Amino acid sequence: MGIFLQKRTEDIEWIIWQLEESLENLKEHLSCSEISEELSKYKTDKRKAEILCSRILLKELFSNCISVKYDNFKKPYIQNSDWNIS
Repeated sequence: MGIFLQKRTEDIEWIIWQLEESLENLKEHLSCSEISEELSKYKTDKRKAEILCSRILLKELFSNCISVKYDNFKKPYIQNSDWNIS
């Protein structure tokens, strides 16, 4: 895993991932059913890797696959959650 830095306070938790893995290696770390459909929306491997990294980190935080949605302004959010992501 490429977790570079992780910090937690009473109100916030943030994680920085240093992307060094190949796209195929990242796919092995995530077995969520929706991810293949989501990845098909993106053309470059770099963007696909970014999406995979963010989903792996969310899985690390929540201990299961999290579905990320986007509002009208393309801001990501977790459906049925009061957590904020960016």
